[in-house]
Formats: sequence, structure tokens, C-alpha cells
Amino acid sequence: MMRRLLLAATGLAMVGTIACTTVASASQFPNATCPDTLSIKLLHQLLNTVGTCNPQTGAGSAPGDTINGVGGIIIGMDLIPTGFDAFLEMSGGGAYTGIDNFWDGTNFQPSYGFALGDSIVVEYGRVENFSGDIELLAPNNNFSAPNIIMRKVSSGNPLPAPFPGNTVDFNALLTNTYFAPYVGTLVKLNGPVTIQRVTGGSLAFVVDASAPSDTVYIDYFKLMGSNAPAVGTVLTSVTGVGNAGTTGWRIDPRSSADIIDAQPPTLNDCYAIADNKYRVVFDRPVTTASAQNVANYSLGSFGTVNSATIDPNSSSAVILNVTTGLNHGDNETVTASSITGVANNITMPTPQTSALFLFGVQSCGEISQPSPDSLAGSPCRDYMKYAGTGGVYSNGANGPRSTFTGIVTGVYGNLYYCEDATPTSPAGHHRGITVFAPPAPLTVGHSYIIAGNAEEYYMEGEFQGIVYIQDTGTPGVPASIPLTVAVASYDTCDAAQNINDARDYLSELVTLTDVQVVNRYLTVPTTGFSVAGD
Repeated sequence: MMRRLLLAATGLAMVGTIACTTVASASQFPNATCPDTLSIKLLHQLLNTVGTCNPQTGAGSAPGDTINGVGGIIIGMDLIPTGFDAFLEMSGGGAYTGIDNFWDGTNFQPSYGFALGDSIVVEYGRVENFSGDIELLAPNNNFSAPNIIMRKVSSGNPLPAPFPGNTVDFNALLTNTYFAPYVGTLVKLNGPVTIQRVTGGSLAFVVDASAPSDTVYIDYFKLMGSNAPAVGTVLTSVTGVGNAGTTGWRIDPRSSADIIDAQPPTLNDCYAIADNKYRVVFDRPVTTASAQNVANYSLGSFGTVNSATIDPNSSSAVILNVTTGLNHGDNETVTASSITGVANNITMPTPQTSALFLFGVQSCGEISQPSPDSLAGSPCRDYMKYAGTGGVYSNGANGPRSTFTGIVTGVYGNLYYCEDATPTSPAGHHRGITVFAPPAPLTVGHSYIIAGNAEEYYMEGEFQGIVYIQDTGTPGVPASIPLTVAVASYDTCDAAQNINDARDYLSELVTLTDVQVVNRYLTVPTTGFSVAGD
């Protein structure tokens, strides 16, 4: 499948993109019969009940009626790829006053300048029930290019007071009707409670010794992007957004400040941001004295840590200046020890080692080059060297944390096409790479350093799970690469890598000249066309 080949055509040709099918709304509110704008509370009360002015969700998880003009205060935001949200609550708080404003695969926070405490209005959106979570989302239901419209009314508003409760009140069972009205609002679980079990690394099951049959789910990943503490950890209290999932109700803390505990810092992530710099990320703010002590770090490569500096953009991250003998793509780890948390002044009792990441800031050609092992396999597979497993006929697994630099040459929805200024790599490949759903929009003609994970998406190279973006300048879009139709249409696994074929130009800007339209596809979403050359 070659849909990541970015095409500019001259002669008899056109620019084509791929879009998702849109679904028409059943009803729009407000309307002539129902002129009043719904508040969040009234929307919940009337939703799916009988009445002319009562909006309906769609069948299953499909979007239902168009609901315009619903407003609230932003109490939390999910800015972790690939799905983005803002949770809205009415200023007075209380039951049925919160709702999930789902942004699909686009992070609207930078373009609107959204922040906690902003009063916003969803001017154009639809309503759905997603696994028990009532959401406002884009009317076109297009994950890559949502057409939701919002408006910021004011900033700096006080957040509604969290609704307090214990483990009985916030029991995770979906049969717990007491918690249901507070989904989408700020809540506070009062402890002490103990983590009894952790699944998926980030969903903690906590209980109170006085009521051991009542389990509360704490999701450390949804808004924080963190792993849960170890089993047996005691939490004094947890504040967060009430949320719904297929397995039950849960509380989503927004940052480490929402969790009062007696735990030391945890090393959450590490990746290169230059060939001599690593960014080390902890789960909470750390003290300057401990974080900037180079003796508290060591490298898996046995290289040298020359300096350590608190990231000016985050008191939870440290920038290490390093010297190693590694080459681009070599494996690396960082071990941290004796790091102290700011809030509780507790120090790591034992060293912690990061997950494996790849050394250096690679070029687009380097990060997207094929694996020699997959090329030599039977059958031959043209598979990215640094991607995880799978992805031949599916969405493959992530490879290790890695970093690349490239110039954005085109945008389609939440897909950004990147290539090198001089599109070559050590292996002689011309490949670019497609960045999927970054947490902030990228600009065509700008170059970026981006950290995330490589993956194969139906045999196409993508970079997703983006955790770091640095704009490094405006070199402009490189000239498109001229191709013949014969090359552009040749999709093969070139085991010896001595054939000039279309896979060598994936995600790059190319030009076909003197082509003729030979077939048209008129059925949505395949309203494209085929061309032939000489």
C-alpha cells in the first residue's frame, strides 16, 4: 500500500489525498423548535430520553445529534498522542456537570491556546456515548481531520472544587450509580489507600483496609503519561478527573501534584535530543541539587556524563550532556540514583535504569531504512529497521524510543510528511517518514527534532507516540523528486536494495510529469484516480 507517497504532479494530473467517510447528523440542537443552548447538566439530563428537544447519541459508539453551544471550564487535558481530550465542567461543579470534549487525533491546545481554567464553548460538535463516557466530538467523525469548532471565552477562571469521596463512593464497578454522575468532573479520593494490583503498567487498583471489597481504579497514563507506583504503595489522597472505561469507573490524575504519597521520584523516560544530549524525565519535580549532580547518573554505553541541567521547560526533566563512542541507532540506557523529589523531599533508595533507547538524532533516511534481517527473510519484507514487530497487515508495535530530524513537506489531517534536506542515507535510500498525531501541529517548511517511536503501519513507515518536539528552523521545502510512473507504481521487496522502486520514496515529495488519467474512483472515500505514463 503506497498511500504515504506524497505526490505533486505536473502535466495532466492532480493532487490527491485520502479521507474518511462522514456521517450526517440526525438532528441539530439548538434549532427552531428547541432554541435554547444546552448546558452540560441539561445535556446529561435530557440525553437519550423521550422528547422533541431531547438529543440522542448514535447507535453503539457512533456519534449522534449535533450539539452546538455547550460550554464549561477546562479542568484537565489529555495531550498524550494519539487521541486528545479536554474535560469541561460547569463552574459550580456537582453531579452531571462534567463532559469529555474529544478532539480525535488533533491536539487543539496549541492553536487555541487552551489552559486549565479557560472557559470555552463547543460551537460545533456532536454527542456520543463511548463506553459509558459521554463525549462532544467532531461532527465529521474523522480522526485525522476533525472539524469540531470551539471558542475560548475567558482565561484564569477558578476550577470547580473536587467532589470528595472514599473507596465506597468511587468503587470502579459500573453498577456503582453513585460515581456515575461525577464522570467528567473533578473528584478527590481520600485515603489512605494502598495499591493492590497494577495492570498495563499504569492502571492501579487501590483499596482501603477498612473496606477491602471496594476497589478504585487510578489511571496514571490517561492524563499524566506515567507508570503507576509499585504494589503496596500507600497514597494519602488522589485528585483527578472522573472517567469511564469498558472495565469500570476510574480517576485520572492530571499531574504528580494530584497525588499525595510518600514515594521517591521514578525515572519515566529517556531519549536523545542531540548527538551529545539526553533528556531524562521523572514522574515528578526533582530538586536542583540532586538532579544536577553528575555523579547521580551513569550510561549503559559506559560513556561520560559531562553535565546535568534541569530542563527550563519542566522541573521534572533533566538534560544530560554526554560523551560516548556510540553510532546512530546504537542501544543506550541511563541509570539515575539519589534523585530527590521536591514535594516530599524523599530520595530514591536504589538506582533506576531507563528503558532502552537509540543513540543520536537520526536523519529521515536513517530512521526509515529497511532492516537487513527482514530483507533476507523468506518471504522478503521491506520492514523498518527500528520498528517493533508486526505491521505487515496491521498496525505494528512500537520500536524503542528514538529520535530523528527532518523537514515537513506536507500535511494531511494529523499526518505530517518529513524528509531530509538532501534525501539520502548511508544505505543510499531516499525515504522520508510520516509523523502521526504529534502533540503540537508542525509547520510545512520547518525542520524539527522529534522523539517518539518508529512503527510499521500496513508496511508503511510511521513515527508516533511523540514525546518531544523542537523546531530547529525554516530551511523551506526541498525540491520534489522527479519520478516516472514506472518507478512510482513499482511496489516490491527489493532484497538486494539495487532496484529503483517506489518504496525508496515513501513519505517524500515527488513529481510525475506527462501523465494521463486512466481510471477514476467516484465512491467516497476513494474519490481518487489512476494515471499512466508513456
